[in-house]
Order: sequence, then structure tokens, then C-alpha cells
Amino acid sequence: EAKKKAEELTLQEKVDKLHAAIPTLEEHLKKWEEADDPDNDIDDEYHPRHDPVYRFRALRLIAQTKLPWFADMHKCELDTAVDKCFPNRKKRSDRPPDPPARAVVKKPAKAPAPAPDDDGAKASKKRGRDDGAAAEPSKRRRGGDDDPSDSPRS
Repeated sequence: EAKKKAEELTLQEKVDKLHAAIPTLEEHLKKWEEADDPDNDIDDEYHPRHDPVYRFRALRLIAQTKLPWFADMHKCELDTAVDKCFPNRKKRSDRPPDPPARAVVKKPAKAPAPAPDDDGAKASKKRGRDDGAAAEPSKRRRGGDDDPSDSPRS
């Protein structure tokens, strides 16, 4: 047990170890650059542009280190960031453009329920009730007034 405690890392050492495992932006985008290099002849289906986790991590690293680049990255095009990071890189011309970012589809808002004004009174009259009878049950549910004639115990 003494060996385990001696081998166990402190919290700060664990944080430093995790922080060291995070690649720099250049290291992360290097994979994109290598996939775009015509000399490497990597098929398009294996390009990192099709990996959503890779794209997310790249965008997160750009946001942490090069936030002004986002102004030039319309529709989250990582090609723009790779061009800025590696300005003299070789590019393949036969690749299709980046897939567009997924559009967020907003569902139409539900129409608000009609306010129970005159229409509510008309509906209760159609059912054979008058306005007083429609309001009376709600009093009973809430406990009603302190009128002893309304209480079931008599």
C-alpha cells in the first residue's frame, strides 16, 4: 500500500498529464494537411473532413487559440484554418468542397391556446351549465370559502 500511495499522482500532476495530451492546433491540423497532399494519395472517404469528432476538436482548438480566424471561416470551413496554419501546403484539386455544416431545423412554434373568455362561457352553456356552475367546482377543489354550508360534514 505504501508503494501505491507513492506511485499515485497528485491532482496537479494528473492535470498536467492531461493537459500535455491535448495536441496543439498545428499538430491537430497536420492530419488534414497530410490528407490533402496529392503525394500521399489518400482517398476522399478517409479524409478527416468526414470525421465529425475531428472537426469538432479542430473547431474547439481554433476557438481556444486563434479566435479571429472564425471571422474568415464561413460555415465552419476548416480548409480556411488549414490554409492559414500551413500557407504553402500542397492541395488536391480533385476533392469536393467541405460538406456543409448541418443546418439546425427549427420546428414551428405551437399556436397559443385560446384564452378562456366568451368562448369558454359559450361552451359551458352548450353542455347545459351556466357560468356559476362552471366556476363552482374549482372552489371545491381549492377548499372553497369558509362557508359551513358548503362543507360535506354537517
